Amino acid sequence: MKPLWILIPLLATGCGASSKEAARMTEAAIAHAPPAERQNLLMQEHRIDVAETNVASARTGLDEGKQFSEISNGEALAAEAKLDTARKGASLGQQARNANIREAAESNEEIAKRQVVAARAMQGYADGLVKLRQARLDQANAELKLARAERDAAKIAITTKSKSTKESKEAQSHSAKAADELPDPRLRVQQLEGQATALRDVWLEKRHARQTASRAEPVVDVPPQPSRTPAPDPQ
Repeated sequence: MKPLWILIPLLATGCGASSKEAARMTEAAIAHAPPAERQNLLMQEHRIDVAETNVASARTGLDEGKQFSEISNGEALAAEAKLDTARKGASLGQQARNANIREAAESNEEIAKRQVVAARAMQGYADGLVKLRQARLDQANAELKLARAERDAAKIAITTKSKSTKESKEAQSHSAKAADELPDPRLRVQQLEGQATALRDVWLEKRHARQTASRAEPVVDVPPQPSRTPAPDPQ
């Protein structure tokens, strides 16, 4: 972890104070703060580091989810094209006198239908996955916002030594607002996780039926969700 005085933003102490003076006053206040307060501030900085890591991971997960969605759209278009070709072949096969040719054409059409159903199910799951991963990114950003707000409140509490100052009240207000905003994205993630799981189950069922009909078909795997680091509880 970087030195605390580098991580902490400068605190303005008055219109006439220069940035260097404000920095020295901030460093001095922190240096003379009780160990418990300095330890709490270090913990707040660590929570920000964790939250920033989770934001980056969630953004990667969203990007990969979007790529999976693009693949699913391509699969659907290809399946539709194959079904159109198979239907034309079945139409010609019905005119053939050879029973084997007719059966082969009908079998190809049935396989193509299953491929379309599987591809559409894949599209549905991909859409749900993108929504879920966007919600996870929103949650990670909300957690980062709260971590920064709580860090700022802890910093101001050390430098002002009073909870009644304007700066302290504003910091506490921002922290409380960030905490109030966090439950909504967390709840949305929980809701979308259930929906995405149901869509995934449908897709896997349809994909299995497609593979049973034609084992030569390639299988597209879902990009894994990047790991998420739990933030330490504030002291």
